[in-house]
Amino acid sequence: MPADKVLSFDIEGQPVRCYQTGRDRLWHCDCAYFERMLRAHGEGYCPHVVCAIQIGMRDGTLDFSEQYRALGLLAPRRGK
Repeated sequence: MPADKVLSFDIEGQPVRCYQTGRDRLWHCDCAYFERMLRAHGEGYCPHVVCAIQIGMRDGTLDFSEQYRALGLLAPRRGK
């Protein structure tokens, strides 16, 4: 599935990428911890990804409001 949008972050010299298609996001980092988590759990996750998510939410490049709404963590949009 090709990504609609690719976001790139530099976390202390470590490149982190987010491949976004619609509301779905796939994260990738080349660090050993990410690769170890990917092999062990089928999903990669690492401190670099956590930092990239925090930065993306702070600067507005990532918006999780639709996911929060779907989980009932935000009020529905007005008029819907």
